Amino acid sequence: MITLSQDVVDSVYLAFRTLGKTDLSRNELFEFILEKLPQIQRHELGTLIVAITVNNPRRESYVSSLKVASNINSTDILYKSGGDNVKTFTYRLWNSHDLCVSKPQRNNQNDSLSLLVDEFQWDHHKRSSKLSFPSESHLRDFVVRNIPEFKIRGKTLHTYIHTSGRTGVEFATEVGRIDYLAIDDDGCFYVFEFKLHKGVDAVVGQVCRYIGWVQQHLARESSVYGIIVVSQADVKLRYASSIFEKITLLEYDISCFLNICRDSG
Repeated sequence: MITLSQDVVDSVYLAFRTLGKTDLSRNELFEFILEKLPQIQRHELGTLIVAITVNNPRRESYVSSLKVASNINSTDILYKSGGDNVKTFTYRLWNSHDLCVSKPQRNNQNDSLSLLVDEFQWDHHKRSSKLSFPSESHLRDFVVRNIPEFKIRGKTLHTYIHTSGRTGVEFATEVGRIDYLAIDDDGCFYVFEFKLHKGVDAVVGQVCRYIGWVQQHLARESSVYGIIVVSQADVKLRYASSIFEKITLLEYDISCFLNICRDSG
């Protein structure tokens, strides 16, 4: 198992700043990091680079063999920009187009979570309700970065920070890894589980297990709630979650606008 450490992440960002480029070739990035961290083997670095590059088609097969240090919030670090080049990933880079992600908005019509993607320039116009995030980590990171904008059970939430310095993102416990652990101003905890597509009812038992662990080890006398976020909740998931007062089921939605920025002529 290869470990993605904070030193590697820091070296990646340092390479772009030191070399003064927005795009680096694979070789430039390798040589810089290997000089800074000579203890890393070249083949190990190759695995790490693929695993942190969001649009590398081989990424999924590499991520499973990766151990991520507990102080790293996200493995979405690089983006293939063409040929053998990469650049640092931001949410303006999406599907090879310049896409801006806006602040999320709560849907006032129902109890769903509406994630709004702002307008960006292209030469077509389309709106679709079937858009989805490339991976659960993208959905998670979007919610994490914008969590103060959401009102969950009427409360404003913040990322939980353990006394050890660990954040609530991919929070490891002895009964599994919590996708995201948040807390409100009253000290109540919120266990988030994210599912990209239709949620299966098995996630309810998973969330209950995490709620029990957080209640015993972190919350003590404070309340703990479960938040399940899916693109579409099927009837099984709705029934399974309905009997648990402490579990809230949310659906996310993405809206995308493509506007003509200039005439074709």
